[in-house]
Amino acid sequence: MVDLQLLLLGAYIVGSIPTGYLFAYAGGIHDIRRHGSGNIGATNVARILGAHYFVPVFVIDALKALLYLRMAAWYGASEPVLLGCAITVLVGNGYSLFLHFTGGKGFATVTGIMWFFKPCLTILLFCLWITTFMLVRTVGIASATTCLGLVVSGVYLLSTQTSIASAFVVMGLWGIWRHLDNIKRFLQLPID
Repeated sequence: MVDLQLLLLGAYIVGSIPTGYLFAYAGGIHDIRRHGSGNIGATNVARILGAHYFVPVFVIDALKALLYLRMAAWYGASEPVLLGCAITVLVGNGYSLFLHFTGGKGFATVTGIMWFFKPCLTILLFCLWITTFMLVRTVGIASATTCLGLVVSGVYLLSTQTSIASAFVVMGLWGIWRHLDNIKRFLQLPID
């Protein structure tokens, strides 16, 4: 059985790898946080460097989470440990060790985590993202709405799969919180 503390530390370090920042740096942008929305995620990198950057940044961020969880499962981590690793990967993404504890909003990371635990639900939530994006044409709002869908899904599953459902609710609320500026801007509310 692999050591819990070592697994959680590894999860945080993997989550901390700033994919978007590194892609932007390779593309000639010294610090993507000083451009566009100031975020290191796929959307801002694509906004600054071109749409073709979106998919690789998003996919790599998602794969970081998915592959780490698969590795932990292969080493025999139990479901509660895997859920702890999932949350820790997400925290690493938002508060990167390599960027002085700043980071991304975590939507791609949540996607990778969800694919590990519930692929079918991930597909349904992706359909929700597509539908919302087609209606509002705003990536941040589509992502926030999908996170709300994750919260609802978690609440629905609470009676039968308590641990997983609770983690889904936490990740969904995290995503909504990280997108509050997008939500306020969309609703034309003052941003603190």
